[in-house]
Order: sequence, then C-alpha cells, then structure tokens
Amino acid sequence: TTFVKTITGDLDGTSRGEMVMAYAAQGSAAYTGYERVEGTLAGRTGSFILRHNAFMAEGAGSSEVVVMASSGTGDLVGLSGTASINRHDDGSHTVTLDYDVTEEDPTDTDVVR
Repeated sequence: TTFVKTITGDLDGTSRGEMVMAYAAQGSAAYTGYERVEGTLAGRTGSFILRHNAFMAEGAGSSEVVVMASSGTGDLVGLSGTASINRHDDGSHTVTLDYDVTEEDPTDTDVVR
C-alpha cells in the first residue's frame, strides 16, 4: 500500500510511505513499512524516515514507530525518537512524536560526513 499524508500541528509538512500488509484468519493482521516525512518540526526544516511495525490478533494490537537512525536531513540531522498513532472513528489519525535532536559538534573529528 502506498500513501500520502498532509501533516499539521507542531510538525507541518507532508509524508509518503509504503506499507506491506498481511491478513490472516479471525482478523489477525500485520504490517511493516517506511514513511518519509518532509516539513518543519519545532522551527527546524528537513526530512526524516519513520519505520513502522504493527500487528493485531483477537482484537488486541501493538505497534512500533521509530525515527530511522541517521535519516534526518537539513535542520533535522541528529533526529531520533518514537511515534504513537491513534486512529479515530472518522479514519483520521493523531500522531504523537516523542523526539530529540542531537547537535553535531563541528570540531568532532570522529564524525563521518
């Protein structure tokens, strides 16, 4: 499945993603995928990639959404974090991103560029 999203709030931008989904008997399902997010987060402009993994069985589910390591660009270089997604009855979603941006030290000779 391919999707495109418009994002508003503390993060303003767009995203595009690809998900692979599998469905089994009795409503079990799982998906994995990647989503590239481009926009401005707390005044920082750039892009990053979210990695999604989720499953559902017998009405209960679990998901993990993380910022892919070293995927930040522009002002979002050094971004790390996790996201939680809440799906509403109308089909819309609320995403909460718990994140940190680690500043690179330009004098650090161990940093590979």
